[in-house]
Amino acid sequence: MIDHKTTSGFTLVELVLVLILSAILAAVAGPRFFNKGDIDERGFYDQVTAAARFAQKYAVTSGLPVRFAVVTNTSFALTQSNGTAPVRNPGTFANFIGNAPDGITLNMNPTTIVFDAYGTVPTISNSSATVTVGSRSFAIWGATGFVAAP
Repeated sequence: MIDHKTTSGFTLVELVLVLILSAILAAVAGPRFFNKGDIDERGFYDQVTAAARFAQKYAVTSGLPVRFAVVTNTSFALTQSNGTAPVRNPGTFANFIGNAPDGITLNMNPTTIVFDAYGTVPTISNSSATVTVGSRSFAIWGATGFVAAP
């Protein structure tokens, strides 16, 4: 014989209430966890930052000026200062270019900067260039060539 006073478990009302609360939580919080745009933006931001730092270091180590240019509002390229000889990406040995994922824009003021053999940017020696990727931005200081990314 079953003693109903010692039997434990959930009632049907409790189970339905938990399911309803779980559904509301999934509907509200789910899109925030699965927003691919934020992840893509951060990834491209890191790629552009790394490219600017590589351009500065490559100019110093090679002794040749390196141009970091925003080609369109969705792409960038690294070339030697004449703009025709591409800089190679050390990871892929292909031309060092980058294209933004869909919906992400790239802006830089000025649109082209040239790191000299000392790693500085003489054209903006008294100020900085601002690079904006989507909602994130970083600065390139002309006097030192430092890429200041938070």
